[in-house]
Amino acid sequence: MYCPACSSPILATDARCINCNKLLIESSEKKSEEFKKAAEFVDNKIYYGVGAFIGFLITLAFFYPDQELMTKASPIGAVVGGLIGRYFAKQQWK
Repeated sequence: MYCPACSSPILATDARCINCNKLLIESSEKKSEEFKKAAEFVDNKIYYGVGAFIGFLITLAFFYPDQELMTKASPIGAVVGGLIGRYFAKQQWK
């Protein structure tokens, strides 16, 4: 392997370059912070989608006899369910 800064030969286990003293190991703290943000983003999307689907189904079941009211209320139920799902996702990441 070679140092990315000065191109001098280094071992794969070296933490710093002997020639230029460049740090060769990235901070795991930065990577874990990026992972946390990505996981939170995915959780928000999943919880929103599941909540929207459940809200849509509950609205369909509740307004089933009245077809006209059901078609008007189903999107509202989906949005409300999605927002409730997002709320639960935010509570998980506190």
